[in-house]
This record gives sequence, C-alpha cells and structure tokens, in this order.
Amino acid sequence: MTLKLRKYSKEKIRENLDAEILDVCLIEALDNKHNIKVIDNTKGFNQNKLNIKNI
Repeated sequence: MTLKLRKYSKEKIRENLDAEILDVCLIEALDNKHNIKVIDNTKGFNQNKLNIKNI
C-alpha cells in the first residue's frame, strides 16, 4: 500500500523518502568500505557537545 493511500501527509511522505535516500547512501558507503561518521542530533544541535560515532 502506498503512503498516499495510507493518507500520509506530504511532509511525512517527504520524510520517508529522505530516510530511504540516506539509507541507500549509507549502504553504498559501507559496501565501498568508506569511513563513516554518524552525528546524533536528536537532542538538538550543540557544536560543543556533538555525539559522533564511527561505523
């Protein structure tokens, strides 16, 4: 079932598409053995307290 049929808002559909695009980029980077850093900004962005993890 598509997101439109589920009556998702345009904003939610865009959010899902963005997440899928980023996931494809992550998988390709991992497959190509790139050094990947993940920045957790779920609690807001504070440059002095960045939570950076290497994958």
